[in-house]
Amino acid sequence: MKNCTNLEKIYSYILKFICLELWIFSAKVIIVIIGLILGASFVQEGHFLGEILMRHPYRWDFETMIATIYIFWGIFLWKASREPEKHQSIIQFTIYANIFHGLLMFVQALIRTQETARLLGDTMHLFIPAAVLWILGSYMRKKK
Repeated sequence: MKNCTNLEKIYSYILKFICLELWIFSAKVIIVIIGLILGASFVQEGHFLGEILMRHPYRWDFETMIATIYIFWGIFLWKASREPEKHQSIIQFTIYANIFHGLLMFVQALIRTQETARLLGDTMHLFIPAAVLWILGSYMRKKK
C-alpha cells in the first residue's frame, strides 16, 4: 500500500480490525475448549467468565467449526488489507456476511428475550465495520 491516501489507510485498518475480531472469537473458543478439557471452573455455568466466554449449553462442535472458518477468513482478509483493490471479492464477502449475520442476530435478539442485550451488542461488532467498509469503499471507487 505504498503512496496510499488516508482513506485507503483507514480502509486497511478496518479490514485488519475485522481480522482481529475473527481471531479473538477463535481464541475464545480455544480457551473454552481447553478449560472444558481441564475441568476449569471458569467455564462452568454461573461463573462470570463462563457467562462471557460461552453460551449454555455449550456446543463445542459448532463453535470449533465456526472458529476454524474465522481463522482462515481472517488470514485471507489480512492479506487483502495490503492491497484491497486487488481483493474486492473477499472484502465484499466480508461486508455482506457481516450485514446478514447481524440481521439474523437481530432477529434472534427479538426472539431470545433472555439474550437480547448480548445479541444486540454483538450485532454492533458486525454492522459498524461493515457499514464503514461499504461507505469508504464506495467513496474510494467513485474517486477513481
